[in-house]
Amino acid sequence: FASIASNDANKDDPIDSAVLRAYAESVGAASVDDAVTARKKQYVLEKDGFVGFNAIVKRTSATVKGPDGKRYFCAKGMVDVILKTNPEDEGVHQWEVEDYPNMSQQVHQADATLGVSGFKTLGVCVRVDDGPFKFAGILPIMDPPRHDTKQTIAKIKDSNVAVKMITGDHHNIGKE
Repeated sequence: FASIASNDANKDDPIDSAVLRAYAESVGAASVDDAVTARKKQYVLEKDGFVGFNAIVKRTSATVKGPDGKRYFCAKGMVDVILKTNPEDEGVHQWEVEDYPNMSQQVHQADATLGVSGFKTLGVCVRVDDGPFKFAGILPIMDPPRHDTKQTIAKIKDSNVAVKMITGDHHNIGKE
């Protein structure tokens, strides 16, 4: 489902490319392009069915027709906005996942555990036909620092410059 909500045309996007690489590996495809081509034959994107990422809604989504004739809405993005969207964020689609209070508690607990280990996380949800929006899972993504980061920071400190890190990620990812 996460691969359906990924933009395979944007090969430079680190998140979409990571999701698509994992998808290709999970289906045993020789390449990402082979995996996506095969998937597109089974899950056909509806006209205007893909809604790309923007900094306000913090998610992507796609609506496809599956091989079973059913309509699938798949979304991936920040865990909070996958669990429940904010009507004020101007997103095309709005929802709250089934059993939101319980699911939110479970997902936030798992998200915190992954964050302590330095993982950035994304949530995935799916809706089949007109059924409920269901939380499908968490995608933990490790985004390690560049190989020269430690050396670069040491050089800056040796020059008596204070180093401050600004990140939109979880605190533990910055520490990592």
